[in-house]
Amino acid sequence: MNKNYIIMLLVCVIVSQWTYYFYDSLHKDLDSIKEKPHLPAKNNDDTKLINDLQLELKKSRDEISSLRDDNTQLKKDINDSDTEMAERKAAVLKYLSSSDSIKRTKKIVIQRGKLALSDIVKQLNMSEDQEASFTQMYESKSIRDVEIIKSVDKYGSMEEKYNEIDQNLAQFRSEISEILDSDQIQKYEDFEHNKSVKFYHKVLNNYKRKKLATLPNLDEYQKSHIEEIYSRPRVPPDSYTIGVHGTYYESYKHRVILYEWYQKQLLDVKNSIRAVLDDEQLKIAEEEARK
Repeated sequence: MNKNYIIMLLVCVIVSQWTYYFYDSLHKDLDSIKEKPHLPAKNNDDTKLINDLQLELKKSRDEISSLRDDNTQLKKDINDSDTEMAERKAAVLKYLSSSDSIKRTKKIVIQRGKLALSDIVKQLNMSEDQEASFTQMYESKSIRDVEIIKSVDKYGSMEEKYNEIDQNLAQFRSEISEILDSDQIQKYEDFEHNKSVKFYHKVLNNYKRKKLATLPNLDEYQKSHIEEIYSRPRVPPDSYTIGVHGTYYESYKHRVILYEWYQKQLLDVKNSIRAVLDDEQLKIAEEEARK
């Protein structure tokens, strides 16, 4: 009995010792894991980072999709706008080339041309017979200008239209050469030249007023220099061509046919003006030029 008791006691001691060792080892392992949480923490951070990146990626995709939708809508709006503008332009051109518009323009041109016609007759010192014949030729030429310039579908290109205008000018010169002498023709050419230069400076003065208004703090030297730049004599091409002043062709010639020449003159003027501006004024001038 005592022997069995001793054996059982020994077994209990051994079991208790083993249990204590097992739990002690387990606690040490747990403490070690708590003290060195790098691997689990790293896994958690990677998971969070991946989730965040996936969320940002989804947002980016949504934004790209939204931008694509906006871009598609913008293209549609632009196309619609272009179509609308093209339709309006076509409607305007159709009206301008219509018989009613041409008839109204012819009437206006004849009325406005009377003052120029009177001036030409006076400058050339025409006789009554010369005046009567010249008036008929001048008005016929002016009406033909309207028909050529306002025509939309008749000419396949601008070159064809310009050729037709030149032929009209040549025919007018040929006709008046039969009723005017050489001195009168020379006076007419000089008259047209002066009017052409005056028309050019009238256009240039409009730009000058705008330029002076957009450049603050100009001193007197700068103002006078800019005035001098704009007033420099420049002669438009074909300035001696007769049959221009007072006609529908006059404005068309300066604003359409000579458009590139005018732009070159304005560029030369602007470059000359920049040479007398300080840095701040030059910056303002460049900003205004971009508008």
